[in-house]
Amino acid sequence: MRVHAAGWRNVLRDSYWAGVPSEKRTVGASGGGLFEVTAIVISRWEFLGGLYCGETGERTDVRHAAAYARRFLPKYAHTHNMSGDSSATDDTCELFSMLRNKPLHGFTPAGVATNDKKGVVAWNVGANATHLSLAGPGIQVDCLTLIEDLCKSMEDYAVVLDHDMEPAAIGSNTNLVVDPRSPRKRWLRAFWARFRPIGFEDPNGAIKGHEAWMKLGESSYGIPT
Repeated sequence: MRVHAAGWRNVLRDSYWAGVPSEKRTVGASGGGLFEVTAIVISRWEFLGGLYCGETGERTDVRHAAAYARRFLPKYAHTHNMSGDSSATDDTCELFSMLRNKPLHGFTPAGVATNDKKGVVAWNVGANATHLSLAGPGIQVDCLTLIEDLCKSMEDYAVVLDHDMEPAAIGSNTNLVVDPRSPRKRWLRAFWARFRPIGFEDPNGAIKGHEAWMKLGESSYGIPT
């Protein structure tokens, strides 16, 4: 986890400054890969949340991102429900919905309609001294701070893995099941699940491909049961 954090910090910073000459990479200057960086960082919340929750199912989603952010990125708490939706649960993460899906698939970030349907929480992504401020038309996102916060959260997660004692913390009103395994066991199982080859099936056809992959890990590669 610490190695990934160090590597991602370098890759994400380079992506942010893409196309900007080194002499112009100064404090307050805007980079060239604004939306790409925000989408990748927020998508990593989902991936890391899957590891934290021990998710071994077919997919992860906003619930896992929210679980990770609530635990390791508490300064982002006010960004989960920027619209003021009174029905929002702990599984809600509007910053994730805003910054991940459209940029990751090749478009600009989306705004978030306010709960009264009379306005939209917009965004300002780039070099913003007031990172996470909701003053003005919407959320202010400083990309370099977003990167640093991600990597710091991963270092904090590594400490949890060091101690290997923390129970899972997941959202309310969800079908995620609390995993009773230790953090390391959850991490190992979820990481193995992410690597199932496309089209992998049980050679004997007795069980589904995903279940067969997990059983293979348990029986042959030391993946904890």
